[in-house]
Amino acid sequence: MACLRSLRTLYKHRYVMTVQATDNARWVLHKVFMLSPQFALGDCLLEIAKNTIQAQVCNDRAGDRQRALGTAQGVHAVAAVRARRRLA
Repeated sequence: MACLRSLRTLYKHRYVMTVQATDNARWVLHKVFMLSPQFALGDCLLEIAKNTIQAQVCNDRAGDRQRALGTAQGVHAVAAVRARRRLA
């Protein structure tokens, strides 16, 4: 139950608080909540999921990332990943 509460809090602070004025508050709260083991576990699981999805998107759009980064398709895939990171 505590894990679900910490995941809900993490979701609120990561995805709801998108205004620049509240971004600093979100960052401070994130660092404070990292002291809680449940919150740290939830944050870790979300980071793993995010990284897995980004890797799948890169593989789907660019194929071999090492070879395709210089091509037009590779450049668009890199731009998509960078845009996604800015939104997260």
